[in-house]
Amino acid sequence: MIFDREGYSPDLFRELQPQRIAALTYHRYPDGEDWRAEEFQEQAVKLVSGQTVRMKLAERGTHVGKRPGLLGREVRKLVQTAIRCRS
Repeated sequence: MIFDREGYSPDLFRELQPQRIAALTYHRYPDGEDWRAEEFQEQAVKLVSGQTVRMKLAERGTHVGKRPGLLGREVRKLVQTAIRCRS
């Protein structure tokens, strides 16, 4: 199941886990410091459109929610922001 951040519920994810139903959600404001650039590796990612693009991705195990016992994976994309200025 895919949830936007409005549907984020560790309690629901805990209920789904014994049924082997995975949940995918967006973590808008991740905790802690930025991940080191060395952790990111370039990967080929196929988009819904069928186009393949290259992205620098990193993955770590993480605890989901405040109560212990629910483990997940957090995947981050290394983003470089470009600013264009008009003269």
